[in-house]
Amino acid sequence: MKNFKTYFVVVLSAIVLTSCGDMLDVEPKGVVTEEQVSEPESLEGLVTAAYAFTPKASPCCAEFMSLNPWIASVRSDDAYKGGGGLDDQTPWYQMETFSLVSSSIGNNNGVWKNGYHGIARANEAISKIQEVDESEFPVKTTRLAEMHFIRAWLHYKLKIRYRWIPYVPEGLTQQEIEEIPNRRPDAENDMYIWQHILDDFKYASENLPETQEDDGRVNKATADAFIVKTLLWMAYPQDDNHQLTNINTSRLEEALTYANEIINSGQYSLAEDFAHNFMYEWDNQSPEVLWELQFSTDDGTPNGNLNEGNSLTTPWWSPYFSCCDFHKPSFNMVNAFKVDQNGLPMFDTFNDESAQGSYNNYFSNNTFDPRIGHTVAIPGLPWKY
Repeated sequence: MKNFKTYFVVVLSAIVLTSCGDMLDVEPKGVVTEEQVSEPESLEGLVTAAYAFTPKASPCCAEFMSLNPWIASVRSDDAYKGGGGLDDQTPWYQMETFSLVSSSIGNNNGVWKNGYHGIARANEAISKIQEVDESEFPVKTTRLAEMHFIRAWLHYKLKIRYRWIPYVPEGLTQQEIEEIPNRRPDAENDMYIWQHILDDFKYASENLPETQEDDGRVNKATADAFIVKTLLWMAYPQDDNHQLTNINTSRLEEALTYANEIINSGQYSLAEDFAHNFMYEWDNQSPEVLWELQFSTDDGTPNGNLNEGNSLTTPWWSPYFSCCDFHKPSFNMVNAFKVDQNGLPMFDTFNDESAQGSYNNYFSNNTFDPRIGHTVAIPGLPWKY
């Protein structure tokens, strides 16, 4: 009987172990395997995932992680931080005054992480697309160019915000990525980072079609436009104290060449109404637009892909809005909309007089570019449409 019990326990243990092994050997849900993303029919999903990170911010605290440009407005002379006081998002005030800025806070660290998450997606797509033959994936060249653009765009957004950034290409191990410095020890300036970004945009320009069927996909003109923007940054190198050291006229001439290509393509023109660039019914249709970020809701994700980076700019206007009043237009920026009797900008004298302290006289005694009515909400004057 004792031997029988021992035998029974051994057999039962073997059955249990086998059953546990079978039960645990299942594919996890919500993730894709290496084999799945290597199939040609799955590559479009990798491309879409990379595109999704252009406006992307995590469901929590999106305004702190977005690459939205209004933070750059606060850091320049276009806007004040706003909000509920200096203790309301103090890190943005520190950015505004260039004082005590920390890299560890979410307002910086969140943006940094989010940008490199998007770059990782673009690199993953590039690596997988390179592995397939064009006969299996006929749009290989175009999709590779799109991913080079997205990678460049994300690096560009980080570069203009932080200056010294690691440029991360595809094909690197985790350890190799971690060893990339923000600034190379031998670097005299940051031009080598700009060059990486420029090379990616140029690759995109050389391999993208002039038009795309799908809204939101970049084309040759999109890449050319960002080549122009990148060359303009490169034309004005600065030292470590942000002082201009030179004006590179060859870069300016090259930028003009690309700008003229866009203008002479015949695909783009000024909109009949400036408002068409911003109205919902003109989404993806304005003749001025070279590329539009695509937002979505009810798309199967918990929160959609929304323009949450602007969520804190709502005027604090009781009882209609109880938050948040950030991104307040500066007097300097409003002054810049002043025009002379011929309707031309007043480059030398626009800032001689301000609305500060003389609100009524200021607006009645001066003439403004009508686009101010879209850009700044001014009590007593027309606002948008």
